[in-house]
Amino acid sequence: MRPFFAIAPYAVAPRGRAYAVWLGTELIEHGFDCEADAYGRAHDLLDADEDEAAAQAEFEAQRFLEAA
Repeated sequence: MRPFFAIAPYAVAPRGRAYAVWLGTELIEHGFDCEADAYGRAHDLLDADEDEAAAQAEFEAQRFLEAA
């Protein structure tokens, strides 16, 4: 389990009267009532990124085995 504030490459910052999740300079989502909700969404995005990377690695390993 990662620490609560460890959300790199995502960032959480106030935007108006709410909080937003950013990826670099790109606004991903906004309108979170509290900072914790924005951090929770950033963690969800990180989990999805990690799942996608694992699936890609498995696909590439399978291609390597088939080519051998």
